Amino acid sequence: MNWNLRPATNQDCAAVRQLVFGVLAEYGLMPDPDGTDADLKDIQNSYQVAGGCFDVLVDEAGRIVGSVGLSPVAPGVCELRKMYLSRSVRGKGQGRRLLDHALAQAAKLGFTRVELETASVLKEAVNLYERHGFRRCAPRHLAARCDSAYYLDLIPAARSDGNDGSNEVEPMNWKLRLATIEDVPALEELIPLSVRVLQAPYYSTEQMEAARGAVFGVDRQLITDGTYFVAEAENRIVGCGGWSKRKSLFGSDAARAAEDNLLDPATDSARVRAFFIHPDWARCGLGKAILAASESAIIGAGFSRIELVATLAGEPLYLACGYSEVERYEVPMKDGLNLPVVRMSKVELKH
Repeated sequence: MNWNLRPATNQDCAAVRQLVFGVLAEYGLMPDPDGTDADLKDIQNSYQVAGGCFDVLVDEAGRIVGSVGLSPVAPGVCELRKMYLSRSVRGKGQGRRLLDHALAQAAKLGFTRVELETASVLKEAVNLYERHGFRRCAPRHLAARCDSAYYLDLIPAARSDGNDGSNEVEPMNWKLRLATIEDVPALEELIPLSVRVLQAPYYSTEQMEAARGAVFGVDRQLITDGTYFVAEAENRIVGCGGWSKRKSLFGSDAARAAEDNLLDPATDSARVRAFFIHPDWARCGLGKAILAASESAIIGAGFSRIELVATLAGEPLYLACGYSEVERYEVPMKDGLNLPVVRMSKVELKH
């Protein structure tokens, strides 16, 4: 299933009201058609004309299954409003997608701070905001159904040490451990979800589907070798990745016909392999944490160099962590399709 984001028009007002009021009813919250929800009677004047924006998430049948808006409240400040998601698309990374889209739009429109008000009963939404870095604050106002307010500065204040913090990994509520074979079913659910959402800006649907299984899939050899990590949060696996002391650079075990031979630490480069993050946990520092754990284990195994093949979505992470581009090439797949990737390396590991 694919979902598309598009700007809303007043022709969407009834459908958006149905979505918003339906979600409120799920959580025992009351709509306010003539008060805080009066904006849904005239979306275009309430948002676009006022200098903000309002977008809807639409499924393949044209049904509106999500919404999010930005409304100016002060110079440089906007309020995140009406971010709601139908039950049918929750847990598929679309909440994260809506919020990422809204923040990108806020920056594009010239806002430097985003504020919001919410109800603590909306636990999934509150967790999402906090993972994005939103902080509690005194509210400008609170709708009757809300009990807390948050803000996020899009341009962080400069630090006295001159470090903007862009390479720091903020501590989050997760834990890393080595994967076990019992984790395979969860990984088989996580990987395609991660691919469909996080790789979508870089690859077509046809490319992603062709790569599933062969390129994007579980490699049980990594698990049995004890070189594959999973990140757990909220009693589920939200990220995975690791390293390899074997020859293969990428791909699942199902796509491998020959034996995957061991590498020699004295002459060969270790591999970094198979990083996949749940869309709701993207850009929360998980990738860097798993990579740091992998590099530590690689050094402990006696390797002094690393080689990897990055997707276009993963390339920025590795560049930020000191890896260099070696070459760009395309992985051939079925039906004549190809997947552009980047071979990268790191040759100065800190022992």
